[in-house]
Amino acid sequence: MAAGKPPATVLWILHCRVPAAMPNANTPPRFLVKTYDMVDDAATDKIVSWSHNNNSFVVWDPSEFARDFLPKVLVFGYVEGFRKVDTDRWEFANEGFLRGQKHLLSSISRRKPVSGLDQQPQQPLGQSSSVA
Repeated sequence: MAAGKPPATVLWILHCRVPAAMPNANTPPRFLVKTYDMVDDAATDKIVSWSHNNNSFVVWDPSEFARDFLPKVLVFGYVEGFRKVDTDRWEFANEGFLRGQKHLLSSISRRKPVSGLDQQPQQPLGQSSSVA
C-alpha cells in the first residue's frame, strides 16, 4: 500500500475509544500493553514494527493493521499520546513507548479534559498531534 492517506476505515478505527479506567495508577492501560506487544512481536513485522531507532513504531500495512490488529486492542476511550513522526509513512512515537522498555508504558497518560467533559476535538492516530 502507498504511504499516502490511509483508508477512511483505518482512521475511524484509530479514533475509537479505549478504557479510561485503570486498576492501578502504576499499571498502563491494556491498549498500550497490547499495542506494545503487537509492535514487539516479530511475527507482525510486515504489518507493524519498531522503527530503525527503536523509539517509534511504523505501520507498514495500514489496511491489514486496521482490519486484523486494531480490533484486538481497541475497545472504548480516545487513543491519545502518540505523535506522527514521519509525514511520508505511518510512524508514531511517544517518549514512554520504547523498544525494550515496557516499564515506561505507565508514564503515558491520557490528557485530562479541561471542563470535566471530553469536549475537546480528538485527532485520530495518524494525524499530527503533540505527545500527551
